[in-house]
Amino acid sequence: MSIPAAVFKAECLRLMDEVARTGQPVVITKHGRPVAQLVPVPATPGSLFGYMRNTVTIKGDVDGARQRLSTQSWVTGIQEISRNGSAAWNVSVTDPATAEAQLLRLLLADEHMTVTEFLRKQHGLEDIFMQVIAGAEHREGGHDVGE
Repeated sequence: MSIPAAVFKAECLRLMDEVARTGQPVVITKHGRPVAQLVPVPATPGSLFGYMRNTVTIKGDVDGARQRLSTQSWVTGIQEISRNGSAAWNVSVTDPATAEAQLLRLLLADEHMTVTEFLRKQHGLEDIFMQVIAGAEHREGGHDVGE
């Protein structure tokens, strides 16, 4: 979504709530040119150990599906990882049992929605450690720390 700065100024608090709820960024323009972007803060659980993430690829009413999921209390974040005629999302949840029971049902509530891929992954301590190491290597330009 893109909005003029004057509209952003008048509706700032509502837009912040919408970005937090939907996970969709808002581009703010002046005279039709993008000057800033309001983006959601990535959701993080209290403890990453045991944190559940679902990766799902869907085709159909992507915005409607995002809306249905983002209103669920057990959904802590929806991160879009690609969009080529379909949307691939990482859906982070705090309650794996509820997600197992309801996630696909919510996505398929629209008869025109198609789920083309679904993967559930629980992060363990080793996964988190490898992500930290990969992040450190990336920040160091791909070199081993200490070189």
